[in-house]
Amino acid sequence: MLKGMNRNILIVSTAILFFIHALEEYLTGFPNIDQSVRWLADFFFVPPTQAWLIVQFCVAIFLVLLFLAQGRYIRRALWLVLLVIVFVEITHPVAAIAARSYYPGLISSFAFIPLGWLIYKQGSNL
Repeated sequence: MLKGMNRNILIVSTAILFFIHALEEYLTGFPNIDQSVRWLADFFFVPPTQAWLIVQFCVAIFLVLLFLAQGRYIRRALWLVLLVIVFVEITHPVAAIAARSYYPGLISSFAFIPLGWLIYKQGSNL
């Protein structure tokens, strides 16, 4: 059963991985080439990098709140993290295959696969 310290380790690991992934994306120019970031930037009338930073800030706040949370909402929140991994972060390898070259965020995106599996396996034990 994933409780107490094990839950905290999972959440902190998730936060560290998202930070490393965001750093890789920023350093390799992801905010300037990704269509979803461009759409968000156009929607809010801000530059793509600023839109991307706002999303990263929201993810950081969400993970801090998840770390501090108690009770039954943790399981639902971790399932939300899993959905983000499945539908957003896995697009990096797909985009790299389509482009037949490196796509920003590709290297760290591979670490989301075992993290997603761990969340899936442990999610029912929360």
